[in-house]
This record gives sequence, structure tokens and C-alpha cells, in this order.
Amino acid sequence: MRIDNFYHKMVISLLIYFVCSYFGLFAGYYAANVFLACLILLIIFFLVMQKIELVKISNFPVVWQLLLIYLTFNALLNLPSSILYLIAFFAGLLVLCLKSDERDYQVIIKYLQLISITLAFSIYLQAFIPDVFYDIAKLWFFYSNQYELVHYTGNVVHQFSGAFYEVSFSAFVLSIGYSIIFCKMLLHKSIKNKNLIYLIIVYGAIILTGKRSFILLLPAVSLYVFLLHNGIRLTISRIIVYLIMIVVFIVNFIQFQEVILGVLGKGDADVIELSSREYFWRIAIDMIEESPVVGGGLNSYDANFNNSGIRDMQYSFAGAHNSYIQIFAETGIIGAILFAYAIYKTYACAFKNMYYYKLTRGYYKYFLNLFAIFSLTNILLYSVTGNVFYQPQQLIFFFLLSNIIYHTKIRKEVEHEDTSSCG
Repeated sequence: MRIDNFYHKMVISLLIYFVCSYFGLFAGYYAANVFLACLILLIIFFLVMQKIELVKISNFPVVWQLLLIYLTFNALLNLPSSILYLIAFFAGLLVLCLKSDERDYQVIIKYLQLISITLAFSIYLQAFIPDVFYDIAKLWFFYSNQYELVHYTGNVVHQFSGAFYEVSFSAFVLSIGYSIIFCKMLLHKSIKNKNLIYLIIVYGAIILTGKRSFILLLPAVSLYVFLLHNGIRLTISRIIVYLIMIVVFIVNFIQFQEVILGVLGKGDADVIELSSREYFWRIAIDMIEESPVVGGGLNSYDANFNNSGIRDMQYSFAGAHNSYIQIFAETGIIGAILFAYAIYKTYACAFKNMYYYKLTRGYYKYFLNLFAIFSLTNILLYSVTGNVFYQPQQLIFFFLLSNIIYHTKIRKEVEHEDTSSCG
């Protein structure tokens, strides 16, 4: 049993904050890694003082240990920039190993949902009562040029980010809340109306961010999780729900076509927008062709991007906007295989947990793994056009999901019936 005290709760609180910390001092790439470095030192200090407890990494699939060893050697190819990724990855492993239980997960779920709903209302305020929002935003976005970015995207581009200064990250955090609420809807018949209202509020805010990838992905993943939860048993009510979800998917498919056309066909030789992902992908593909076995070294993509001449200014973090080809480009086929296998083992464990707890009526653990499957599916699909495994906050969220999955893993001993509520 872990020591249940102030120090453990402090670490959990810092993790929740960091996952949603896209405003203020720690929003930038360098600052986020400084935060994670301090968090690593804090966890190690608490561990030495026996204030918190970690599960040995040997209790997890060996691929995580192999991946850490390989990335450490691979980082030598691109020092000192690679140290930043090693910091984020090592912090993620500590999150994975942090001994947690259902009390911790209840707190995490509660506050992630609360933050997403609050974020949604801030987006509505920005979209429909902009004068009030921007008066508050001048104080809220006190650091660097965050206010100017929010003001520009809201007033010129008409994409609304609310309490965070970047629309993609706002949509990402909203998608976390959406996945929590949707999974609760599947399980809570008594409060389905309240959760439906929350779901509409959050999804409406996602639409206002203008992030078409999330607008498309969430209905599709909802249908996928709904089918997982209900199996193939059909009733009139379920058929109606299937049809509604299919209609929503078809409607969004038009936007999906626009996204594909935008990615593959958009872009001017003179003015290249950051949304023109084919230029980003081309750099990563060139890196793969140059060094397919071990890659160019961790975090080497950004240097190649800055040397490409695509943009006049230099970026500390550009990202390939496709985590998979960036992993391949930086770590080679060896790193890509290790990453892929680690993700597969995590996903497979969530499935095994979900089906087991559904049969044994382990209610809250079933909910946790259903939520983890929803969120993992969402971010794995989003990684095709996003930087999930490189953006520090999103990478830590992946490890937080992995913590939930592995720490609710089926044990050999007899499981007692779990009657906890998912709130």
C-alpha cells in the first residue's frame, strides 16, 4: 500500500495542472520541459524521503525498459537538443510507475472533466461576448505574446481557443472531457440527460475551435466505443443510436475530405501555412531516407525544419504534425518498432481489462479502461496529423492513461467486486 498523504496528492495535482497547462509561464516547449525536470526531481526527493511509492518498472512490459535504453543511446546523435525529449520521456515513465489507486483516478477524472467544461464556457465567452473575454484575457494571458495570438486567432481567423492560447491544444483538452462524459453516458442511465447536456456543450466548443480533425474523430470514436460497450446485441433504441452516429459521421465526412485535400493539395510555393502538412512530412521522409535504421537522433526534426527554409523564423518546436513519421525519422526503424510495440501492449492491456471487468462487474475499473480506450484511440488517430508523442503535455497524458491501464491490470489473485461509482 502506498502512503496516502499530502505529498502524493501534490504530485497528482501537479500532473493534472501540467496536462492542461497551455497558458502562462509553462506553456512553451522549453518551459514545459523545465517544469517536467523539476517534477522529476520532486518525485525523486519524495521517493527518497519515503513520502510516495513507485511500482518497479520491471512490473511493466519489458519493451518500456528497452525503449528507455534505446532512446538514451539514440539521444547521443543529437546532443544537447535530445535531452529535452529524454526529460519528457523519463517523466512519463515516472508517471507510469507512480503507484495509484481508484481514489487518485476519481480525482483525475473529476478535475479533467471540470477543466474541459470550464474551457468550453471560456470558448463560448470568447465567441459570443468577446469584449468581456478579451478584458479578462489581458490578465489571464500575462506571459509573452499569448494574448496577441489568442486575439488574432479569434478576431481574424475566427477560431476560438478560450482559456488556452492555442486552438489545437484547446480541442485536445476538450476531447478529454468529451471522452469522460461519453463513457459516463454509457454507464449512467440515471443521469444520462445531464451528461448529454455536458457532451453537447463540450462538442459545441470543439466546433468553435475550428479543429476539423477533432470534429470528425470524436463522433467516429464514439461509435466505435459504443459498439465495444454494447457488443453486437441490437435493439430498436440501439439501432436508432447507430443511425444517428452514422449520419453525424457522414456529415463530418465532408469536412474529412476538406482536411485531406488541405493536407495533400494545399500550399503555395510563396506562402506556406503551418497547416500545409505535406511540407512538414516531406522533411521527415527525407530524414528517413537518409538514416532509416537509427534515425537522426531525438529532437533532430526541428533542426531540419529550421534549415529547410520553409519559414523565415526559427522554431524551438515545430513538429512533423505526424508523430509516427517523426518517431521513425528521429529514432529509425528500431525506435519505431519499439514505440509501436509499447503502444500495442498498452492498448491490448486496456482491452483485456475492459472485457474482464465487464464480465466480473468491476464497475469503476471497467469505466476507467473504457475511458482509456476512447482517449487512446482518439490520440492515436490524432497523431497522424498531430504531435501527441512530442508535445510534452500530450505525451504526459498518454503516460497517465497508461498508468490507469496498467495499475488496473487484472491480477492473478481473486478480484473483489468493485462497487465504486464513476461520478
